[in-house]
Formats: sequence, structure tokens, C-alpha cells
Amino acid sequence: ESVSLEVAGRELVVTGERAIQETEGRVYQQVEIEAGTFRRVIELGADVAAERAQASYDEGILRVELPLQTGQVTTRVPIEGGERDGD
Repeated sequence: ESVSLEVAGRELVVTGERAIQETEGRVYQQVEIEAGTFRRVIELGADVAAERAQASYDEGILRVELPLQTGQVTTRVPIEGGERDGD
């Protein structure tokens, strides 16, 4: 199989191509993709540091590590107007 990964904003895009495999003597109930190209887009729940991403493929399992983006600063936003309790 030929697989590539790309991080685009808050999406992980997995593309690839699966070759036709000989299945002599095997019976399958369901096969997601028999052969050909595929593309999956996975929405990420947070910003990631794409430059530090790592991926490995072993025994049919694709493992992707996407570290969270660091260095983001949380800023408190003051609310203007109105009366405060106790004033």
C-alpha cells in the first residue's frame, strides 16, 4: 500500500492506493476498499505542531502522533459596562 499524510489546518488528510490482493481460499463478509485510491479527512480537535508530527506503519496499523501546538497564550478579556455586584 502507498499511503501519505498531510496536516492542513485542523485536518489530517490520509491518501493512498491499495493494490489488488490475491484472496484465494479466503471469504470476507465486508471489505471497505477492495482496490484503488482512497482519501480520508479527519477533523482534529485542536491546533497541532505539524512540523513535529510522526507516523509509523507496522503489521497493517498506521500510528500517527500529532503533538499539540504549544506557546499559545490565554488572555483574559475584560467586560466593560454595567454595574458590578457589591459596588
